[in-house]
Amino acid sequence: MTVVITDGWLTGSLPDDTGREWPVVQRRQESSRGPLVGVPNLCLHTTETSSYVQRLKFPSQWQCGEGQIGQHIQLGLAGDAVNTWDSVLQQIEMVGHSQLGRWLPEEGTLGPVVALTAWLHKTLRIATGLKRPAPWPVVVDQLPAATTDYYRRHAGVFPQTQGVYGHIEIPDNSHWDPGGFNYPRFFARVQDAIGLEDEVGIEQDIIEGSKAGRDAALGADPPAAKPAIWKWAFNEAQRIRKAETKPPPGVPGPHEHEVLGKAK
Repeated sequence: MTVVITDGWLTGSLPDDTGREWPVVQRRQESSRGPLVGVPNLCLHTTETSSYVQRLKFPSQWQCGEGQIGQHIQLGLAGDAVNTWDSVLQQIEMVGHSQLGRWLPEEGTLGPVVALTAWLHKTLRIATGLKRPAPWPVVVDQLPAATTDYYRRHAGVFPQTQGVYGHIEIPDNSHWDPGGFNYPRFFARVQDAIGLEDEVGIEQDIIEGSKAGRDAALGADPPAAKPAIWKWAFNEAQRIRKAETKPPPGVPGPHEHEVLGKAK
């Protein structure tokens, strides 16, 4: 990996399972939801566009497409794409159009998503990037799916069960993206990407600093002798722990998304 983190923003690039490096581009937007709570699950979306959306009206933390990994929200903060469940999810928008049957986006989107998911998994920024929360069919097996009553939203697994969710599986929502996303093939690629060597050692500093921040007394300062990225991870873990003292997300109020950039 060749990314550098400065004040919660990434620069550099991340490798996919083939070793190809995909650039991280900062598309800075403000978080209206505040800190993430705990170690979030991952949620995948589709933009329902054929090109990168430069500014998302209700941004996820990340958007992948046109050969880039776009970071829209600062690390440690929530996106704004699934109502009040945002605080327990790391979210990636994928440039492409959802389908009911088994599908994957083109490589300029898929490669960056693989690279980003592997990095999020290895640096403990998501609970897992390698499994689903329940043995649901890959395809969208029941219709209508664009409804808050869709059966997967009421399966009793979210948010406590670790896994990679689609917007179609998040309660109190009606969007059905990413549809029949080919998770088995995707997970195989992510696993291969996770197996690649960390070229610069940034990952280990993040893991160790994050663990120390979770174990230390709330409000503690990181050791002065540690590398800057270690101290950043320590401080981020402290901030997340502080956020965990707040009540968990409840049932959201009305929160309509514009059609552009969202599957309906």
